[in-house]
Amino acid sequence: MLGFENVILTSIHRSDSTAVPMRDQGMYSSPVRIGNDVWTGCRVVILPGVTIGDHAIVGAGSVVTSDVPPWAIVGGVPAKFIKDRRGQIDEGGSSAGG
Repeated sequence: MLGFENVILTSIHRSDSTAVPMRDQGMYSSPVRIGNDVWTGCRVVILPGVTIGDHAIVGAGSVVTSDVPPWAIVGGVPAKFIKDRRGQIDEGGSSAGG
């Protein structure tokens, strides 16, 4: 599930060299991988090369700069690990993690 106004970038400008203007350094490209049963809130930005694992949740307004493990909840700028979803209580009232 993707929230509205998500931005998924697969390329960005290079900025490796301080001796060459950024506009002259070309681009860096890398695919983004989004697993199964992932939920991203509104206005999430995902940078090139990031993998979001199965069953993860990315909080609204987050900027994902590194890989997100399966079952993780992440949020913030840059997105940081908050908790593992498997410890949540399911709809039946029992712990989903155990």
